Amino acid sequence: MARSSKKGPFVDEYLLKKVEALQKSGKKEIIKTWSRRSTIYPAFVEQTFAVYNGHEHITVFVTEERSGRQEIMRKRTMAEEKKEKKTAAKKPAAAKKAPAKKAAPKKEAAVEVKEEVKAAAPAKKAPAKKAAAKEEAKKVEKKAEKKVEKPAVTEAICTVWNIRTTPRKVRLVCDVVRGKSVAEALGILSRLNKAASLPVAKAIKSAAANAVNNFGMQENLLYVAEIQASDGLRIKRFIPRAKGSASGLVKRNANLRVIVKEAK
Repeated sequence: MARSSKKGPFVDEYLLKKVEALQKSGKKEIIKTWSRRSTIYPAFVEQTFAVYNGHEHITVFVTEERSGRQEIMRKRTMAEEKKEKKTAAKKPAAAKKAPAKKAAPKKEAAVEVKEEVKAAAPAKKAPAKKAAAKEEAKKVEKKAEKKVEKPAVTEAICTVWNIRTTPRKVRLVCDVVRGKSVAEALGILSRLNKAASLPVAKAIKSAAANAVNNFGMQENLLYVAEIQASDGLRIKRFIPRAKGSASGLVKRNANLRVIVKEAK
């Protein structure tokens, strides 16, 4: 499930504190970090980071072009290193060959002669007329085509996979909340003494956030139109029994699907 736009970009707090402390001190030092998941904030510009890629720390200087991206670094493969070595070897050779070129004046003269020949030749009007006719025909076709309007989005969906609760227990909570408004449903779940009430409340909040931020719906008019719990992953375990034997045990997980709509 994608991160809601309401939450904003993610960055680890300890990394942000390090950058702020370094900016206050006025020093320029390399900041060592293991946080590859953090988004690059504007405050990180013109700072040098040592990002851990799983094997070693790689130094990265942040510029304005990298702002808004993530600090995910990966170790280069052998093929990439070979390509870099080849390009580095070719650059000095090209630099040595560059000063040997002294035929520039002749080329300029040849270009001037070609321009004079083009000016002396009669202008061809027929191809220009054909191109103009084709452009007019395309414009007429575009106007004739009917604009297909996309249907307006009337619902927001949130799906949660493999909740560590049996589907039967989740369905008991779903039956209480189905058809209620989002505010009323969250109020009921906050006072409901069931283990499945917490993941159900999180799913309803996420669906409501998607509806408000992504589709521009009104939060006051949202209600839980559909909520379903189905079988998820089954984990097989064993229980010890008498005389050194064991019997099977199945730990069931539940999948949850919430659909939120706007009341008319």
